[in-house]
Amino acid sequence: QTVGQVEGLDDKTAKKVDFYTRQYIDALSPSNFALTNPEVLEETVKSGGTNLVKGLSNLLEDLEPERAADLLEEMSPDEAADAVADLSPMSRSAILRLMAKEERDDVKGLLAHPEMSAGGIMTTEHVALRPTATVAQALASIRRREPDADVAFAVYIVDAKRHLLGEVTLRDLILANPNAKVSELMEDEPVAVELLAHAEEVARVVTRYGLVAVPVVDEKRRLMGVITAADALWDVLPEEWRREMPRRLREGSIAAAAATRRSKPSSRAKSNG
Repeated sequence: QTVGQVEGLDDKTAKKVDFYTRQYIDALSPSNFALTNPEVLEETVKSGGTNLVKGLSNLLEDLEPERAADLLEEMSPDEAADAVADLSPMSRSAILRLMAKEERDDVKGLLAHPEMSAGGIMTTEHVALRPTATVAQALASIRRREPDADVAFAVYIVDAKRHLLGEVTLRDLILANPNAKVSELMEDEPVAVELLAHAEEVARVVTRYGLVAVPVVDEKRRLMGVITAADALWDVLPEEWRREMPRRLREGSIAAAAATRRSKPSSRAKSNG
């Protein structure tokens, strides 16, 4: 049984857990070999969250900077930013320098936003296309990027300067003619939140309109990122609810896995690394 199967996680989450764990085990010194004990790893998963982001911050401190940078590059931008935020300033600087430019810029950009703002809780992982793209091209882009399910709920249509023009749901793409243009299917001027909107305002927007995800735009309405409903609502729950929620959900369910993953305290603060 792998670590990712400890709590009956869905396949994608289990693969993440196993990947992060293997990366750390590969880099362990002999003095830390006891951490490879399955019981210890199981307890780490249960207490630290199923994707190990909180625990990973501590583990990253023990890794060689090159290995830590490689590991962060495999994570989604928002999860990587959460992990980097918990590092010591010296480790953060050393590891960020060794990351690939695109991933490094994503992480540093997220860290620059206020912790409880839309910019602080969004992910830069999303699919954005020009209006002339076809349905077939849109679906190919989703397959290539492999975003999380909530992020893949819609693709966003932007102009040459990334101004948000519209969105098309995955359902509409699947049902449409592959040769149709996304501009023919898109919903014009979708609901969006600005970078500096407070997390509570984001949660209100998500619940008011029943959104799965909401795009984040700057003052010129240029697309900057996406916030999933789960992240938007989780960040405004009282801390004691966050701790208790995984216990109240059916063990092994996707909801339980998501709740456990988010049970780590938010620690992202302003930092340019």
